Amino acid sequence: MIEQFSNSIKATLYDRISSPLSSGFIISWCLWNYKFLIVLFSSMKPYDKYSELDIITSNSVIKISGWDPLGYLLSNGMAFPLISAAAFIILYPIPSEFMYKYWLKSQNKLRDARNEIEKTLLLSVDESAKIKRVSFEQEKHFLDLISIKDKMIEDSKIQNESLTAHATVLKEKNHELTGKLNELNKKHSASTKELSEITEVCNEMKRENADLNSKLKVFNDSEISLLRLSGEKSDEKQTKSLDFHLPNKLQSDIFMALVSNGSLRSERLKEYVSSENNQLSINIAIRKLVEQNYITMTGNDELRMTKKGEDLAVFCGLA
Repeated sequence: MIEQFSNSIKATLYDRISSPLSSGFIISWCLWNYKFLIVLFSSMKPYDKYSELDIITSNSVIKISGWDPLGYLLSNGMAFPLISAAAFIILYPIPSEFMYKYWLKSQNKLRDARNEIEKTLLLSVDESAKIKRVSFEQEKHFLDLISIKDKMIEDSKIQNESLTAHATVLKEKNHELTGKLNELNKKHSASTKELSEITEVCNEMKRENADLNSKLKVFNDSEISLLRLSGEKSDEKQTKSLDFHLPNKLQSDIFMALVSNGSLRSERLKEYVSSENNQLSINIAIRKLVEQNYITMTGNDELRMTKKGEDLAVFCGLA
């Protein structure tokens, strides 16, 4: 707000000072009051300065009884500078216009006289030869420039044609790549959908197997514990069968392979199971055996039997 107010005051003062009347009045005031300014800005003592200013202000054309400085203020401070400024603004353009017209006419006369004299002058042989030589060199220079420009234009045309052909090839390749990309996107969408369906089926199978294995684990643990504690021999033939404890054929085959070999890597299990089983089924069966604590898997994918698995193998007469 303060900055805007300051800028507004500066703009107003500039408009006032830049007007002819204001600048003329200031100059006239300084001329009429030069003595006042000299004393005011002098190095005199204040008392002496006041005395001199009183003397200057008392000697005025307009005399007013009671206070002499008022007459000085009205005459030298206001009236005389204003009249001088008005006279300068009104009277000065008259002689100035006359002198300016006279100066322009004199210049025109001098120019006409020079042109008239130059028309009557004849060129010497050396001057003529010099002009011809300069003209020939300029013409040769212009022809060279035209030749260079023509060559540049031709090169630009060839380069433009080459860039156009290259752009066409790139456009075709881009179109071809766009088609392949769209095709790959379609295949990816189909594969993603198929993978999602397979994942849902596997998750459902995992949930069902988890339920069955949890129930089977509880049953097997309780059955083995009861057989160890009671030493019952009833139905011994059925309970000692591995199929009773591992009804899943793939799990039973994996367990038998570990009983026979002691330890195996997971990728070698395909040699001991039916070829109808894929790697996904084998991995699910391994995970179920690990969850039932019959086998364990080390960090390098090596499968070994746990203490519970060894007890089951002994119980079933496999070891």
